[in-house]
Amino acid sequence: MSIRKKAAIVSVLKPVDDARNYKKIGISLAETNNYDLFMIGYPSGSKPELPNIHFLKLTKFKRLSLARLFTPLKVLKFLIKVKPELIVSNTHELQLVILINKILFGSKIIYDIQENYYKNIASSKTYPFIVRSILAGYVRLKEWSFSRFMDGFLLSDPCYVQELNFIKSPYQIVENKSTINPPDPGISQKPNSYKFIYSGTIAEEYGIFDAINFIVKLKEHIPQLSLIIIGYCAKESTLRKLRGKISNFNYIRLIGGDLIVPQNKILKELENADFTLLPYKTDAYYSNRIPTKMYDCLMLNKPMFIRKNPAWNPIVDEFDAFIFTDFSNIDNKLLEQIKSGDFYFKGNHSKASWQYEKVKLIEFIDSIFNFRQG
Repeated sequence: MSIRKKAAIVSVLKPVDDARNYKKIGISLAETNNYDLFMIGYPSGSKPELPNIHFLKLTKFKRLSLARLFTPLKVLKFLIKVKPELIVSNTHELQLVILINKILFGSKIIYDIQENYYKNIASSKTYPFIVRSILAGYVRLKEWSFSRFMDGFLLSDPCYVQELNFIKSPYQIVENKSTINPPDPGISQKPNSYKFIYSGTIAEEYGIFDAINFIVKLKEHIPQLSLIIIGYCAKESTLRKLRGKISNFNYIRLIGGDLIVPQNKILKELENADFTLLPYKTDAYYSNRIPTKMYDCLMLNKPMFIRKNPAWNPIVDEFDAFIFTDFSNIDNKLLEQIKSGDFYFKGNHSKASWQYEKVKLIEFIDSIFNFRQG
């Protein structure tokens, strides 16, 4: 019987039971029974689902705080204790920490790229223009400098191959597809209650206020509709503005806001909804990415309101699941499409499923680790 290899999946802001880190990468590796997985991340109330997965929780902190600056030291302490043979990290904040571990213990290290941090910071309104320009440049320089020490790269979106010039071989695109089992084909029905949902990251640049304004206008035509907003909002000023804006509308409910919402709770609300709002802006820094919730909606047969985006054409052409809108105009054609229920009569659900990505992930990790399943 082979001895399990130790592997750590580390993060600063992602919870230990994060949808990608834990539900996808962690569980997929643990199910091979060839790895002992140590999930290091932000605290969560859930418990590991498999005996060879262990949660190592960081101390709670605010995103903009001194406590966050010292969090990498806590991660380093965990890594020195565990001594993993493989480390998968998804943030630039921990690059020095995992490099130290590589020097001390010879760990293989993989950078799991889920964001273009340079674009995120440079486009964000969290900091003044000069500050965010300097900070974005510093982060990109750090990623480029540490990239030579990486043993491999995972990419959550194909667009990163062109966007990030520090990526070197070997790398593997492992998209954030859905772990939900597909429903029986052709079960789509006309909605009775018209429950709408906005889920995931709550941010102005992600179109949250476009979504609310759209629902308020649509309410004039569909009186029975309601909206659930569920997710985490990192920016306090945005959250205050959001709460103030929805306070006059009893058909709009916020779940989370200043608290991270467990993924299973988000998926439960998504499953109960009739329509999903994805008001992503096509000229934004994230416009080439494919949102994870899009894959979840495809697996759950949920119609989605989106803007037209050329980067999404392969999925849009495959499934009759989308209602195009600019979120500022409501006409008769749009209303007819909402009420028709004519969705999901074509499309191959396997193209939205995690199962194919899982195979790619395990093969890639094993090749980097020089470890073959047996």
